[in-house]
Amino acid sequence: MEVRAAAEEAARLGDAAAPALAAALLRAGDADGAAAVLLAAAERSPDDVRVRTALVRALLGLGRAADALAAAGSADSRDPDLLGARGDAAAAADPAEAERCWGAALALRPDDPALLVRRHGRGLSASSRPR
Repeated sequence: MEVRAAAEEAARLGDAAAPALAAALLRAGDADGAAAVLLAAAERSPDDVRVRTALVRALLGLGRAADALAAAGSADSRDPDLLGARGDAAAAADPAEAERCWGAALALRPDDPALLVRRHGRGLSASSRPR
């Protein structure tokens, strides 16, 4: 699906459908199309946390960490998925910010295995090895 058609389809379906459409585009190998759909949806619905989280992940997948961090917005979110994505975006440039975001996400969802691995990855993998 070309980028323009994907963006039009997302607009037709409503921005709530943008993350699912973007996921389908990613599976089809169209990362640029997925990012375009999500960018357009985020412009129309800047408070939609699901859209923003999916946009951050798509931009990270394209190697655009600075854009992903900007798309994540401020770190005062109460959504653990967006906080985790913001931490991922910050990881390379600002490890302290990444730790803060992952910590805030874990405070909201303390048993989330993906968040635990992102925050404590090396330590968890080393401690789980058989001795």
